[in-house]
Amino acid sequence: MRYALMIISFCLFNIVFACEINTPEKLSNEITTRFISGQIATMDKLQVPRMRRIVIQHSLRYGLPVENHHSYTETAKWLKTDKEIESFNHKALEFRWCKKGVCLYEAFNGISHNTLYIKHIYYRFDKNHCPYVDTIVFMSGD
Repeated sequence: MRYALMIISFCLFNIVFACEINTPEKLSNEITTRFISGQIATMDKLQVPRMRRIVIQHSLRYGLPVENHHSYTETAKWLKTDKEIESFNHKALEFRWCKKGVCLYEAFNGISHNTLYIKHIYYRFDKNHCPYVDTIVFMSGD
């Protein structure tokens, strides 16, 4: 009887504290899909707002502008108003893997001009073992 109660308690605990996005791969896929479709702000409904860094790596020049945003809505507004990238298409490089705190994308087929690509997504886990984004690195096809 005690064993059955322990199993039921464990199951209820996991249901209460389960995250909707429970793997880095799912997190990466959600961000990529929403970024490409112009709906990255809708990620705020799936994750607790927290500080995250946004980095733009330029393909033709040095310097990495860094932005700090508290929400995906803030990131979406910035992507639409930044003078250098507001008219860029949104894409992701080819997904490789997620491990050790980073999801890696690579440019196997080159990049296009006037396109902003997701290059890396750095993630961490919260106290409930749910992944969340720490930093998104975009590559600009200047």
